[in-house]
Amino acid sequence: MGWLDGLPIPLLASIGALGTMLEGVGLPLPGETVLVAIALVAQPHGVAAIVAVGVAAALGALAGETAGYLLGRRFGDRLLRAVSRRLPWLLPAASIDAVAERMRQHATSAIVLGRWAAVLRVLVAPLAGAVGVPPLRFALAALAGTTLWTAAIVTLVGLLGAAARSWLHVGAWSVLLVAAVAAVVGVVLVARRTGDGGAGRAAAVAARVLGVVRRVPFTVGLVVLFLAIGAATGALWTRAPRLPWFADVAYGVPQLERGAWWTPITGSLVATEPLDYATFLLVAPLAVGLLELRRGTLRAAATVVLGQLGAILGAFAILMLLQPTGWQWPVELASQLDAGPSGGYLAALVALAATLQEPWRLRMRAAVVALFVVLLLGQGTIADLEHLVGVLAVAVITTRTRRRPAMREWRLVAGIGLASLAAAQLLSLATSGPALATDPYAPLWLDLGIDLLLLLVLARPLLQGLRAAWWGAVALSLVSIVQAGLLLALLGDDLAASVSLETALAAGALWIVLLVVLVVGRRAFQAPVRIGERHADASRAARDRARATVRAVGGGTLSWMATWPDMAYQEVDGGVVALQRHGRVRIVLGDPIVPAAGLGGALAALDEAATTDGVVPCVFSASEAARRAAPDGWRSLWLADDVILDLPMPEPVGKPWAWARTALNRAAREGVEVRITTLRDEPGAILDQVRAISESWVEDKALPEMGFTLGGVREALDPEVRVALAIDANGVVQGVLSWLPVFAPGGGVRGWTLDLMRRRDGGFPPAIDLLVLRSAQLLHDEGAAFLSLSGSPLATEPGVERERTAVSAALERVASLLEPAYGFQSLHDYKRKFQPRYEPMWLLYRDEGDLAAIGVAIARAYLPGASATDLVRAGLELGR
Repeated sequence: MGWLDGLPIPLLASIGALGTMLEGVGLPLPGETVLVAIALVAQPHGVAAIVAVGVAAALGALAGETAGYLLGRRFGDRLLRAVSRRLPWLLPAASIDAVAERMRQHATSAIVLGRWAAVLRVLVAPLAGAVGVPPLRFALAALAGTTLWTAAIVTLVGLLGAAARSWLHVGAWSVLLVAAVAAVVGVVLVARRTGDGGAGRAAAVAARVLGVVRRVPFTVGLVVLFLAIGAATGALWTRAPRLPWFADVAYGVPQLERGAWWTPITGSLVATEPLDYATFLLVAPLAVGLLELRRGTLRAAATVVLGQLGAILGAFAILMLLQPTGWQWPVELASQLDAGPSGGYLAALVALAATLQEPWRLRMRAAVVALFVVLLLGQGTIADLEHLVGVLAVAVITTRTRRRPAMREWRLVAGIGLASLAAAQLLSLATSGPALATDPYAPLWLDLGIDLLLLLVLARPLLQGLRAAWWGAVALSLVSIVQAGLLLALLGDDLAASVSLETALAAGALWIVLLVVLVVGRRAFQAPVRIGERHADASRAARDRARATVRAVGGGTLSWMATWPDMAYQEVDGGVVALQRHGRVRIVLGDPIVPAAGLGGALAALDEAATTDGVVPCVFSASEAARRAAPDGWRSLWLADDVILDLPMPEPVGKPWAWARTALNRAAREGVEVRITTLRDEPGAILDQVRAISESWVEDKALPEMGFTLGGVREALDPEVRVALAIDANGVVQGVLSWLPVFAPGGGVRGWTLDLMRRRDGGFPPAIDLLVLRSAQLLHDEGAAFLSLSGSPLATEPGVERERTAVSAALERVASLLEPAYGFQSLHDYKRKFQPRYEPMWLLYRDEGDLAAIGVAIARAYLPGASATDLVRAGLELGR
């Protein structure tokens, strides 16, 4: 933490406050470590400086816990319910209230004491908010806990100096251990008090845990052995380099030079810092355990052992090769000792990526490698070098495919590489890595600041494959490489003569690697900055061709919507793909308009064009046939069920059809008749009434009238669209439905899809029932085989089981928020009385990483004219 030396006390206090605040919010950050480091730097400045640091840290911790408490109050109950649904054996729904009540009873002691326990201090405040601890009670307890905690830490630092770190580590982990034992005892007591049911649940939990333990014996053994050795040697609570045996067991180049060949083994069994044990417990069981579950015990053990030894020996080989150059960085690292098994469990983490589907496999590998490139360039410790060597080796070994990388893979590697260089240079401003000088007055700071700005600007466009970003990255790479070459020519061969030369050469080598990637993968960076009409024609002529294509090849229940305004078209073999463009997302509406045999080819062409243009493709409301024909690797997400009425409909007899008889009989008594017509051919008086009914409906909604798949009067005026009008004896329109044609190949109409559906306020109550019943009769007489009542987005059919994912759970939440405004579920429930059949409608997309952008684009498609005021008003309405 030498970079803290020389900073003014106010800045030190601010850093301490920020660290404790972020930890209090609920982020797993080492707030205690930050506070100790800040207090140690402030100690030589006197009591006033330490007190200032302590007060700032206490205020930061209190602010963070308050924020965590408020987040818990807002979202905590949902999280508890979600845990109960996903893990009912761990937290039964019936037990949530009891757990919350127990927490409320002991809230004060939990909040005060939780501040002293590692890990627990991150969880206590959000949990207190989730279970409903009163605000005043929480505030008083949090104030007491944060004040006592910070006062104790700064006092210990003031009295003991650096030795306080070990005492605090021992205390924090001891409190956590006591809390864990208390939790286990509590579970046992609850199981006994709740009788057979509780005991049965406890037994079920124990059986599940035991079953997992039996399947991961290597992981369990590794964790137990590492913690046991740490406790036996004292490394669990004391920095290992301070212990007398460390020099005999740690590994390093000096150890190998003196013939201590066993040290890579002995040094892997202990950690250098007590905090490393916490990191081990967070990462190792997850990475090694999952790898063991997926690949088996022998493979997991081999990966960890060979990965650990390979990381150590590979790093040593690199250092020994670089030492003769005179570069100070490898010379210093070659004299250091290290310990810990991190190379092994990080190797397991990279090997675990090989078990994922693409593109997540490449993303995980690239993210892990990029992280350790950043750490090596920014910090440059011996451990960072070992980690990078290990993860690179495993990433290469586990990459089995020999195919040419796809466009998206080149973009990902280049974009992450560019972002990594930016992060490394930013990190190295405060550390001692090989990528940048650490002297704050070094002449390269301005140059590096400019590089950093350009890197941050170019990284995201490069991920999108923009041609302009590629040229910018190539130019920046060439400038950096030329700069390194000029410094080498001017300053000579002595690498130790100038820190600036070390900086330029270290970064220049990486710029060369990035330049090679950019040049070799240059064909992946051809996307224009502005998509314009490329691969998507929005002209009137294109729309006329689409109408002709629909008539010629036929289509699904949404195909006629492809002819609406605001659509663009991509020509494919045998037909067209209708889409809307929102930002860099292309939303295809319904299936491609092609013969059935051409679905796969059309979707492949869509994928290829989107990849070339650097945009995100998706297919909205695709059929089951399109889902099966989607390109390899594409995902699907259920959106709705298309409600289909096969014609002719059954006679309205029996109790289930009593509502239908009521509507027909009442219409006969009150003189309400239904006729099928073309709206544009109706008199102006009728058209004005239809418009007034539609406008009245829109005014009652919290949000504006929706578009995209929900047409209005404008779409109903299409001469190909049929309209059903319910008109009483006085010529007053009581309700209106519009029906979109569904063409068969060759041009005949085989069915109709419901679009516009409006009823006059205060008018004939069963108008919609009557319109649907009479439309079914009249359109069947014209030759229709079915009617589609359309799908209600996100509305579910009772009793239909669907795969639950995090995405589907989020969509359910969106549906519940929109229900008061648009009533999608209510509309779906209404259609059920017509006794239809259902056909699923899907969202097709490339991978989960695109869903956020797709969600925003779909919202823009449905609400193209919604202003900020509309959305605020809607949010207030939906929140009631």
